[in-house]
Amino acid sequence: MSQADLPASLSGPGAPAAPPDEAPGFLARLAERFTAWAERWIPDAFVFALVATVLVVVAAYVTLLPKAGAAEAAVEVATIWGSGFWELLSFTLQMALIIITGYVVATTRPVFRLIVALAQVPKSLHPQPGREAPRRVGCGPPAAHPPACHRSASAGPRRLTQPPAP
Repeated sequence: MSQADLPASLSGPGAPAAPPDEAPGFLARLAERFTAWAERWIPDAFVFALVATVLVVVAAYVTLLPKAGAAEAAVEVATIWGSGFWELLSFTLQMALIIITGYVVATTRPVFRLIVALAQVPKSLHPQPGREAPRRVGCGPPAAHPPACHRSASAGPRRLTQPPAP
C-alpha cells in the first residue's frame, strides 16, 4: 500500500501536498452557492436545541400550574429538568466515547487497509446464481452504451443459472 492510498491523517508530516483541483464545474458552483445560503440563513443545531428546551419548559410549567401555585410549579419544572439532565449525561458520554474510539480505530493503518480491502469486494460484476447482475455506473440509454455496458435491451435483466467461468 503506497502513501497515496492512505488518508491525509495517516500520511505523516512529510507527505506531498495534494495537487490543486480543476476549476469547479456548474454543479459544484451551484452546490457552493446553496451551501453558502444555508450557512447564512439556517440556524445552528444548538439554536433548535435551545428553542426545544424552552418550549418543553413552558409546556411543563403550564401543565403543572393548575395543580400547584406559580412558584411551586416553577420549582418543580426546574427540579424535573435538572434531574433529567444528569440522567442523560452518562448516555451522552458513552456515545461520545463510541464515536471517538471508532474514529481512532478506523484511522489506524491496519484497520484502514482492512476497510479499503472490504470496500473493494462488492465491485464484482459476477452476481450470485439466480440474482440480477449489477448495472454499471455511467451506462446511459442503449445507443450510448460503451462496449463494456453493451447488451441487448430486449434481453431483460441478466440472470445467471450457474456461476461464471473464471
